[in-house]
Amino acid sequence: MYNSPPPGRAVFAPFDLGKAPQANPVAQPVLQPFFTPPTPQNILHSSLCNYTPEQIVRDKQIAQGSVGSVYVGRVVNLNTTIIIKDILIVNANSVTEWQKELTIMAQYPSQYIVQVYGFSSQGNHLSIVMEYAANGDLYSILNTKAHLHPLSFIHRVRMSLHMARGLEWIHSKGIVHRDIKSLNVLVTEDYSCKFTDFGTAKLLNDSQLLHTINAGTPLWMAPEVKLGSYGFPADIYSFGLVMFEVFSGPLLPYWNSTSQVITLPNNFPSSWIVLPCVNNIPSLRPSATQLVEQIEALIQKVLLAVAQAMPSLAQAQLTEAATLVAGTKDLQDTALGILYRHLLSQPVVVVDETINNAFAISQTVSAVQQPVAWTGM
Repeated sequence: MYNSPPPGRAVFAPFDLGKAPQANPVAQPVLQPFFTPPTPQNILHSSLCNYTPEQIVRDKQIAQGSVGSVYVGRVVNLNTTIIIKDILIVNANSVTEWQKELTIMAQYPSQYIVQVYGFSSQGNHLSIVMEYAANGDLYSILNTKAHLHPLSFIHRVRMSLHMARGLEWIHSKGIVHRDIKSLNVLVTEDYSCKFTDFGTAKLLNDSQLLHTINAGTPLWMAPEVKLGSYGFPADIYSFGLVMFEVFSGPLLPYWNSTSQVITLPNNFPSSWIVLPCVNNIPSLRPSATQLVEQIEALIQKVLLAVAQAMPSLAQAQLTEAATLVAGTKDLQDTALGILYRHLLSQPVVVVDETINNAFAISQTVSAVQQPVAWTGM
């Protein structure tokens, strides 16, 4: 499931673009008490590679902020494309969050979490070397680059399921992400979704609430975070707003910067999942596990509608799709599983029209009582 990390400690060439971060002779003495060069043996997970600065080639800058930059690049002598996240050491907190992000991503691997390969440090910069996601972040796919990424309804539901499973995994490990947003979801070539950016994440005991107001992004931030005490439901709130984006993009909830609240439309297609998530009472929000079950049930409901409303068409699709997936061990070979993958492979217009017709024709589809677990999707 996971790629092996590019090996560390190889001989290599200088940076291509952006050049190697240089130590700031003025800032360095001030920062020095905060930073001791890290090693995997003391503060980080033992599976991480400690790359020398010369091993990492930055080919293209894809993002830049006040405290760091993100590049697409590679490790010298390897063809694997990687992401390099450079972080400027501003204070001790910069180092702490860098260590935290590395440790969480390495210690709790999942197909729904961006894989981290290793780290590097030079001067007053720290770097994280991680998995490359060909389609970039979810926000861009749904908004600025939506015209390049037409998504059918079944694709959007699948992406939602990936995020719900990722959140379920994070919470099962006692971790509150604290900054769930579409910008922190990376999308692979086949439109699988993976969470990243765990710099603000916190470990949470069963009886513990977090007390800080310095985490999260305002638009996606749960109301209780502004008050300083919150737990897992804060992530659920943020997830709900991401679901609004997934099914309504390119549209974001209206954000009133003065009152610091969002306003949702009176009617919108994802209200069934968004409204419970953004309930102002945290204890009334669904858990991540409940969200997974609801989305799995929706997938099954859609597939049953298609199969029941158009049996001859569905059978032809199943026969064709069965030939395509024959011999693939990690795919379900059930009829609905094959139909699901077939719909994912079809043009957006065809899929959406098929689903709309199925629900218009079929009068027998009802809520699913026992959702099927859709593994490997």
